[in-house]
Amino acid sequence: KNIEIIGIDDLEPTIAHGDSAMIDQVIYNLVDNAVKFTDIGGKISVNTVNDKKHVYFAVTNTGKGIPAESLEKVFDRFYKVDQSRSTDTKSTGLGLYLIKSILSLHNGTITVESEPDSFTRFTVKLPK
Repeated sequence: KNIEIIGIDDLEPTIAHGDSAMIDQVIYNLVDNAVKFTDIGGKISVNTVNDKKHVYFAVTNTGKGIPAESLEKVFDRFYKVDQSRSTDTKSTGLGLYLIKSILSLHNGTITVESEPDSFTRFTVKLPK
């Protein structure tokens, strides 16, 4: 898809407390979704920010984005914004629901912001 990846080389080592396999699954699902929904020639950026109590991890991709009326629903079990957004017919609509569930187990959160035909950004917040 000729996607430009921004920020991976600049990430600082970051420590958050939690089950590493579950956190790896969160990161994998977010990046996998970003790849699925980024148009050919688009961009994906990854960044982390730390404060005294939390680690923030964000994945942003260019592309169609998510309509405002769907933003609150994207973390619901089995919810899919629009079948035409992806050629992945195997999608169950569980990925973001599982991410939210895993983060809840870790006292973390996830938020989404999007501008149609521009970008989508998912931001994870985990306690240190």
